[in-house]
Amino acid sequence: MTTAPAATQQFNNGARPLIMAYIGNDEPERGDSKGSIGLAQNIAEQMGGDYIYVDDSLLKKLFPHIDEKKRMTSFLEKKGTPDIALGTRAHRFEGQRGVYAVTGYNETLCEDLCSNETMLVAHNLTRNLLAFERAKFKSHYPQIDGPLIAVMMGGGQESFHNLALHLIELAAAHPKITLFICPSRRTENDKEELLPKIEKYLNTIESIQSGTKSVPHYMKNLIASISSSPAPQNLREKMAILHVDYQEALQGYNPYLGLLASADHIIVTGRSRSLVSEALYAGKAVYLAAENHAEIRYYDLFRKGHIKDLLTTDCTKPLPACSVPLYNITAAVAERIISQYQIYRRQGQGPAPGAAP
Repeated sequence: MTTAPAATQQFNNGARPLIMAYIGNDEPERGDSKGSIGLAQNIAEQMGGDYIYVDDSLLKKLFPHIDEKKRMTSFLEKKGTPDIALGTRAHRFEGQRGVYAVTGYNETLCEDLCSNETMLVAHNLTRNLLAFERAKFKSHYPQIDGPLIAVMMGGGQESFHNLALHLIELAAAHPKITLFICPSRRTENDKEELLPKIEKYLNTIESIQSGTKSVPHYMKNLIASISSSPAPQNLREKMAILHVDYQEALQGYNPYLGLLASADHIIVTGRSRSLVSEALYAGKAVYLAAENHAEIRYYDLFRKGHIKDLLTTDCTKPLPACSVPLYNITAAVAERIISQYQIYRRQGQGPAPGAAP
């Protein structure tokens, strides 16, 4: 870990550095935002400094009668000038003497600053936060039947055909099972595509069981598994499906973190590296349902068995329990940013003119 600067070092606001996460009008729940927040918090902790969070809605709330272009100036006069500013809107500080601005997207930043063979990204999760959210989740969903399988929906999923079939196969492999479908900012429509697909296939299975429909080729393994059961299977009774509306979750209770902490198994769709990174930090293997060469992207984690391909997994059998190390590259990226900041200071770029003595 980077050695914290000496207490006598001059910063913009005195003896303690101020580290800011500034996300502008981005959503705080977005992966890039959470990466900036987590990095800023980690840098402040490593440097023995102070952390502060800012977005445009906060500035508007604090200074409703001030022109929006001048709100940040008023905020800085009240809270102090940051020594390091991070976030997709941190470019506001580029060129300002004494402020080291770290801009760009989370994925690019982590690739540039960290030897990142895992392809993971920074986030703002902690073990205490997950434990807290686990308890909240249990209070909101006290009755979970069977293993809880989280379906975390990332953007860019091309098809939900195979995913729907695999989820039904998992239901057939358990006496009871609970699927919790959790959309993200970009995937509310994906949820609305997956749910009807599951319903369509359940209807097809019921027609097959009643003898009114022949078995489609893509259901042969599933029907064979169901038929091998000693007792007739009613999949609708075995499978509970929970889901939330993303916008409603933002306004009320958001189950995302509690679901990460509580799920027995985690499935991630699409191409979101933030979802994968946060799911692995929960300490469980991640099953990817992406159809876009995910194994190449996460080669090292696939090799270790910490990420698995759901679409090549035999889901006619229960998924095995599999714990993984608590992957977290946030501290390593934060350490690298501190090193770059120290170079910036040695080049005579701070503190800002008029900084506190």
